[in-house]
Amino acid sequence: MSLDLVAAKNKRDLNGTQRFISMHESLHAEIFALANPAKKFPTLHKISDYYEDSTISYGELDDFKKEILGLVNDLSEKSLAFEIIKFIDLCIQHKENIYAESD
Repeated sequence: MSLDLVAAKNKRDLNGTQRFISMHESLHAEIFALANPAKKFPTLHKISDYYEDSTISYGELDDFKKEILGLVNDLSEKSLAFEIIKFIDLCIQHKENIYAESD
């Protein structure tokens, strides 16, 4: 099971053909063990419930990226975190939102 981060301009465009990256449960757990207090990582905490769908809008993506970058040095799965950061950069470049969907 994974939490898929899906790029799309809007939710009605979600049809299974969009770019996405999966965040495995181990990385998710490690991120949220470090991302405290929640008020210091408000955008990141939008995806804190691994089993609930959520949205990070295009306007929030810079903050989302900064919050992950603030944790990356303490993560054991740095390469996976950097892949997510690259994905966020693509979403920023294409002016897309990120839809987090549990499967």
